[in-house]
Amino acid sequence: MKNLKKPASVPCFLIDETTTFGEAALLWFKFGLQVIPVIPGTKIPAVKWNAWFHGLDEEKIKDYWNKHRDHELAFMVGKGIVVFDMDSKEASTAMLQLMRKHDMYPTMLVKTEHGTHYYFRLEVGVNIMMDSHSTSEHPERIDVKTGRSAVMLPPSTAKVVALLKANNVSELASASQEFIDAVFRHNGR
Repeated sequence: MKNLKKPASVPCFLIDETTTFGEAALLWFKFGLQVIPVIPGTKIPAVKWNAWFHGLDEEKIKDYWNKHRDHELAFMVGKGIVVFDMDSKEASTAMLQLMRKHDMYPTMLVKTEHGTHYYFRLEVGVNIMMDSHSTSEHPERIDVKTGRSAVMLPPSTAKVVALLKANNVSELASASQEFIDAVFRHNGR
């Protein structure tokens, strides 16, 4: 991680072990992520997606987490974001090599129990799809989460913000089509 370029912007908030799930949900929502509550210790949404996202606002988030303080949180990635998920040393090494080659450096990283999530904004017109792999069969491959993928957010179990140099989604580093294509070629697609 120490070889990554540091963007000039300064983060507007900090999420750490003292941040409640409700506080974090509001911060991530204001950041521009479509947060969703998750049953504690799982990756299972605690609500129906369509009903939850219809009219999602700060009051709905506050009301929910006031009633369910222990519910963790995720977000629906959507069309404008991609999360690269590396669950092995081999995949992390491959991602760093691809980023250096394409001069791409994230402004947001989340450490997970098994690896790292790199967050990027997608440039307009970029073609991308979800891509998942078995880490035991293909430890060098990089999972690609976009569209209707759900990704767990800090401070959920084993999720920690490692780097946040963006004030909102629009300030995430952007991923070009060339870079996306290189990831898919690396994954054997």
